[in-house]
Amino acid sequence: VAFAPDRDLDIWSKVPAILAKAPCVEHVFYVGSDPQDGAGARDLAMTLVKTEPGPQRALGRDTIAAYFHTGGTTGAPKLAQHTHGNQVHTSWSAGHYFGTGPDDVIINGYPLFHVAGSIVHGSSHFWRGATLVLPTPLGFRNTEFVRRFWRFVHRFRATLLTAMPATIATLLATPREDADISSARVMLTGGTPIPAGQAWAFQRAYGKPVCCGYGMTESAGLIALTPANQLLSDTAVGWRLPYTEVLAVKLGADGESFERVCAPGETGVLVVRGPQVAKGYTDPKRNKGTFRADGWLISGDLGHIDGEGRIVLTGRAKDLIIRGGHNIDPAMIEEIAATHPAAQLVAAIGEPDAYAGELPLLFMVPQPGAKPSEREVLDFLASRIHERPALPKRVVFLEAMPLTALGKIYKPALRRLATERRIGEALAPLAANGVQLRVEGVEESGVISVRIHVEGGERSQIEAEIADLLRDYAVQRQLAWANNA
Repeated sequence: VAFAPDRDLDIWSKVPAILAKAPCVEHVFYVGSDPQDGAGARDLAMTLVKTEPGPQRALGRDTIAAYFHTGGTTGAPKLAQHTHGNQVHTSWSAGHYFGTGPDDVIINGYPLFHVAGSIVHGSSHFWRGATLVLPTPLGFRNTEFVRRFWRFVHRFRATLLTAMPATIATLLATPREDADISSARVMLTGGTPIPAGQAWAFQRAYGKPVCCGYGMTESAGLIALTPANQLLSDTAVGWRLPYTEVLAVKLGADGESFERVCAPGETGVLVVRGPQVAKGYTDPKRNKGTFRADGWLISGDLGHIDGEGRIVLTGRAKDLIIRGGHNIDPAMIEEIAATHPAAQLVAAIGEPDAYAGELPLLFMVPQPGAKPSEREVLDFLASRIHERPALPKRVVFLEAMPLTALGKIYKPALRRLATERRIGEALAPLAANGVQLRVEGVEESGVISVRIHVEGGERSQIEAEIADLLRDYAVQRQLAWANNA
């Protein structure tokens, strides 16, 4: 089943190559307008209308409802098995947290193949009798829609808005003009952590609170959520869903056993157990390190539970790069980069980015005597990496790669270096004004933050300028002053 030819979303052109590799396929259906290419494809909607209903399944809480493709916590392709109970629990919980009712109108720009689009901002609102507006098949990938976002809020009298943090950053720079957005009561976001500065900036600019959520495909989209009537927290992503257990733990050497539960405020790996946790992957061999036999889901995220029971994310135990909601396996980048004739050692990590949350960054140690240019390496990767979001934006050359005592590449050191560089670049306008700055990356328990050493300038003014320049970066920071007024 494939989406028919469309000006903005090209799926159909892939069909011939798929059929050539899969001769076992007997039927091809299209969704949308007739391709008229002689491929013998049939209209799926019309076929369903004309087909006699088959045997009815007896549906229950544990009956499989859907398979959702996911990179999981390691980036390897998997299919998570959602039961009807999983999806109903997320829908029911989200509807209550959002306070959705029959008079609500939701603009849902998330992809419908994603748990956020189909469940968190889809079935949860249907459950409560609300109306959904779907902005073209591309959703927020349609730049023209984003440019006119506020006009659509005005036109449909939307009450609930949805957007990824990267889209919120774009909306902050999008003029509202004369659009009346008084109908909107809240912006719902998730997928990647939203920088607190960006959320507060949105609230100041448009007078609409930002409601954050946290979840995974493996948890039917939600683990925790901030109720729509609660004030935003600078750090927390919300409270656990009803009937859900969330703990921060120290994992054993096997990556599955719990050595101990962390104290309140102490960072550990977040683990979850509840009605929304999926039955595992279709290939049970892939469950190890993620789904435990006793029902616990190991998220791969670092965080803690604060004194009020809210969940705070502080980093990721795994190396997955999340670029604007796209899960990118760094191993895929590294395997290709390692084939460059000048490469001796390579490593890919996520570099902080104000728009996408993270961008892929490649570190390379060249072969002795080799002097590749950044442009040469980027062109080499561009011709071989066909997943555009996975293409690194920069290459950093090192004389030596940081290694563990066992000789493994120590990626926290690389993330620290990348964060130092990126935050230093973001603060460059301050240095140009005569303020002396030094950005120091800090790594503690796998969490990367920055310590900004400042000398010169008036303290309160410098603090305000730093906060503004780093508003859209989800990086923890502290300031160290040297003889400032």
